Amino acid sequence: MKFRRLGRTNIEVFPIAFGGIPIQRIDEESAIRLIIRAIELGINLIDTARGYTDSEIKIGNALKGINKKVYLASKSQNRTKEGILKDIEISLKNFGVE
Repeated sequence: MKFRRLGRTNIEVFPIAFGGIPIQRIDEESAIRLIIRAIELGINLIDTARGYTDSEIKIGNALKGINKKVYLASKSQNRTKEGILKDIEISLKNFGVE
């Protein structure tokens, strides 16, 4: 399947993204297998939020050892620059990325 440009960026993504809501309902081992398989099939954009309980942590654990470029999107309930930057730091820590 052909990759597509993400919005106005120069980022090329698979036309289907992986959503983090459902993995909060399954155990970590199953979530990791599912995420790894999605990446093997070409998905390179994962969308989640800290509000989805432990999904960021499960995603982060699944990404350990993955050598493909994967784009991560998360969300924040904060409405201030400082609050959003703090949420970004927490999400990056949960994902285990810089």
